[in-house]
Amino acid sequence: MLFRILFRSFTLKLFGRVNLFRNGAFRTTKYETAREPPPVAEFLVGLFAKKRYRNSILSDLAEDFESDIASGISLDRAKRRYWAGALNSIGPQALAAVKRLGFWGLLVEAARRITG
Repeated sequence: MLFRILFRSFTLKLFGRVNLFRNGAFRTTKYETAREPPPVAEFLVGLFAKKRYRNSILSDLAEDFESDIASGISLDRAKRRYWAGALNSIGPQALAAVKRLGFWGLLVEAARRITG
Protein backbone atom coordinates (compact mmCIF):
# COMPACT_ATOMS: atom_id res chain seq x y z
CA MET A 1 0.00 0.00 0.00
CA LEU A 2 2.78 2.43 0.91
CA PHE A 3 4.60 1.60 -2.34
CA ARG A 4 1.47 2.37 -4.34
CA ILE A 5 1.05 5.75 -2.62
CA LEU A 6 4.69 6.65 -3.22
CA PHE A 7 4.50 5.46 -6.84
CA ARG A 8 1.34 7.48 -7.43
CA SER A 9 2.84 10.65 -5.94
CA PHE A 10 6.01 10.17 -8.02
CA THR A 11 4.10 9.67 -11.26
CA LEU A 12 1.79 12.55 -10.38
CA LYS A 13 4.82 14.80 -10.05
CA LEU A 14 6.24 13.58 -13.36
CA PHE A 15 3.18 13.29 -15.56
CA GLY A 16 0.28 15.15 -13.98
CA ARG A 17 -2.93 13.24 -13.24
CA VAL A 18 -2.52 9.51 -13.62
CA ASN A 19 -5.16 6.80 -13.96
CA LEU A 20 -4.00 3.50 -12.50
CA PHE A 21 -5.57 0.33 -13.85
CA ARG A 22 -5.95 -2.97 -12.00
CA ASN A 23 -3.12 -4.58 -13.92
CA GLY A 24 -0.67 -1.93 -12.77
CA ALA A 25 -0.45 -0.11 -16.09
CA PHE A 26 -1.09 3.58 -16.12
CA ARG A 27 -1.86 6.28 -18.60
CA THR A 28 -1.72 9.99 -18.14
CA THR A 29 -4.78 12.12 -18.63
CA LYS A 30 -3.03 15.45 -18.30
CA TYR A 31 0.58 15.94 -19.28
CA GLU A 32 2.62 18.79 -18.00
CA THR A 33 2.42 21.07 -21.01
CA ALA A 34 3.65 24.18 -19.25
CA ARG A 35 6.68 24.45 -21.51
CA GLU A 36 5.98 28.12 -21.99
CA PRO A 37 7.74 31.06 -20.37
CA PRO A 38 6.27 32.26 -17.07
CA PRO A 39 3.32 34.53 -17.93
CA VAL A 40 3.83 36.83 -14.93
CA ALA A 41 7.41 37.53 -15.98
CA GLU A 42 6.21 38.27 -19.52
CA PHE A 43 3.58 40.62 -18.10
CA LEU A 44 6.16 42.47 -16.00
CA VAL A 45 8.48 42.86 -18.98
CA GLY A 46 5.56 44.16 -21.03
CA LEU A 47 4.63 46.54 -18.24
CA PHE A 48 8.03 48.04 -17.40
CA ALA A 49 10.04 47.77 -20.62
CA LYS A 50 10.02 50.71 -22.95
CA LYS A 51 7.78 50.22 -25.95
CA ARG A 52 10.60 50.29 -28.48
CA TYR A 53 12.51 47.53 -26.61
CA ARG A 54 9.56 45.39 -25.49
CA ASN A 55 9.33 43.01 -28.47
CA SER A 56 13.06 42.45 -28.73
CA ILE A 57 13.41 41.74 -25.00
CA LEU A 58 10.49 39.29 -25.03
CA SER A 59 11.74 37.52 -28.15
CA ASP A 60 15.27 37.23 -26.74
CA LEU A 61 13.96 35.82 -23.47
CA ALA A 62 11.69 33.35 -25.30
CA GLU A 63 14.56 32.25 -27.53
CA ASP A 64 16.80 31.66 -24.51
CA PHE A 65 14.00 29.74 -22.79
CA GLU A 66 13.47 27.49 -25.80
CA SER A 67 17.19 26.84 -26.20
CA ASP A 68 17.44 25.96 -22.50
CA ILE A 69 14.60 23.44 -22.84
CA ALA A 70 16.12 22.01 -26.04
CA SER A 71 19.54 21.61 -24.42
CA GLY A 72 18.08 19.42 -21.67
CA ILE A 73 17.87 21.87 -18.80
CA SER A 74 14.97 21.10 -16.49
CA LEU A 75 11.79 23.11 -16.85
CA ASP A 76 12.14 24.63 -13.37
CA ARG A 77 15.69 25.79 -14.06
CA ALA A 78 14.70 27.21 -17.45
CA LYS A 79 11.88 29.14 -15.77
CA ARG A 80 14.26 30.47 -13.10
CA ARG A 81 16.68 31.57 -15.82
CA TYR A 82 13.81 33.28 -17.64
CA TRP A 83 12.83 35.11 -14.45
CA ALA A 84 16.44 36.17 -13.90
CA GLY A 85 16.70 37.53 -17.42
CA ALA A 86 13.34 39.31 -17.16
CA LEU A 87 14.19 40.96 -13.86
CA ASN A 88 17.65 41.82 -15.12
CA SER A 89 16.24 43.56 -18.16
CA ILE A 90 13.46 45.51 -16.44
CA GLY A 91 15.17 46.17 -13.10
CA PRO A 92 16.82 49.48 -13.99
CA GLN A 93 13.69 50.74 -15.77
CA ALA A 94 11.45 49.75 -12.85
CA LEU A 95 13.73 51.48 -10.34
CA ALA A 96 13.81 54.62 -12.47
CA ALA A 97 10.01 54.57 -12.66
CA VAL A 98 9.71 54.20 -8.87
CA LYS A 99 12.12 57.09 -8.33
CA ARG A 100 10.32 59.27 -10.87
CA LEU A 101 6.73 58.47 -9.94
CA GLY A 102 6.84 57.10 -6.43
CA PHE A 103 5.04 53.89 -5.47
CA TRP A 104 1.48 55.18 -5.94
CA GLY A 105 2.37 56.93 -9.15
CA LEU A 106 3.87 53.66 -10.38
CA LEU A 107 0.57 51.88 -9.69
CA VAL A 108 -1.35 54.57 -11.58
CA GLU A 109 1.09 54.35 -14.48
CA ALA A 110 0.73 50.55 -14.56
CA ALA A 111 -3.05 50.86 -14.62
CA ARG A 112 -2.81 53.41 -17.44
CA ARG A 113 -0.59 51.10 -19.50
CA ILE A 114 -2.87 48.12 -18.94
CA THR A 115 -6.06 49.92 -19.92
CA GLY A 116 -4.50 51.43 -23.00
